[in-house]
Amino acid sequence: MNGPDDNLSMLEGTTPTNKTAVRIIAGPPVLVQTDRFRCLAYQDKQGKWRDYYHKDELNGNIEVVNFP
Repeated sequence: MNGPDDNLSMLEGTTPTNKTAVRIIAGPPVLVQTDRFRCLAYQDKQGKWRDYYHKDELNGNIEVVNFP
């Protein structure tokens, strides 16, 4: 599937009248610190960091926050 959101994939067993799109998350969600805020994020299959809830690409300095 090519387009603005190529992280979408069709579920196995779907039919043309019963299509369900799902996001393929390459890495587990983690807490990250950006230049401006902290959020739950994941790395997509291209290695880009994305906001877990809004799926927006995160730019700039991104560091994984470790829990004590």
